[in-house]
Amino acid sequence: QVVFESHFASNLDWQTWETISRRRGSFCYVHRPLMGHRIHEESTTTKVIGANKGRSDEDLEMVSGGWNNTLTCPQCGSKSISYDSFLSMHICQECGHEF
Repeated sequence: QVVFESHFASNLDWQTWETISRRRGSFCYVHRPLMGHRIHEESTTTKVIGANKGRSDEDLEMVSGGWNNTLTCPQCGSKSISYDSFLSMHICQECGHEF
């Protein structure tokens, strides 16, 4: 079964986890690191971010894909959420809480 199949250059892993999350089953929280992550100078992510070629377009496509409509601010309960691709965080439009 193909897991990584996407048109994204930098959001391939994000899109893959989002797809996996829709499968039957559940996730659990593990209280220790299970893997590491590094970005080296020749990576696609580094090139996309450095050249500003499509990263924000990919982020916008991900947060506009339907699942974002169900996000709720953990501080005030508002569903009015925006996304800052530079900071990689959601920002509540009601109270300004960042998460």
